[in-house]
Amino acid sequence: MMMQKEKTVGKAKTVGTLFSGNDLKKLIFPLIIEQILAVSVGMVDTMMVSSAGEAATSGVSLVDIINVLIINIFAFLFVIHILLP
Repeated sequence: MMMQKEKTVGKAKTVGTLFSGNDLKKLIFPLIIEQILAVSVGMVDTMMVSSAGEAATSGVSLVDIINVLIINIFAFLFVIHILLP
């Protein structure tokens, strides 16, 4: 499915393609790698602190969840900015 963008030229609307299928295929691999790295950083943080006790592990896990949430919010805003001019 290709995203389409409407342009207004004078009084007539034209429809053009925002991204081609090949462009999206080129972007999917870096996006998957970025998400894997974001999750693995949180797992490594939790494993490093796990020897410090239950409270420290809970605190690091909670902060990691907040960090992942913020990263996903920024990614969402970026996608919205790209798709909706």
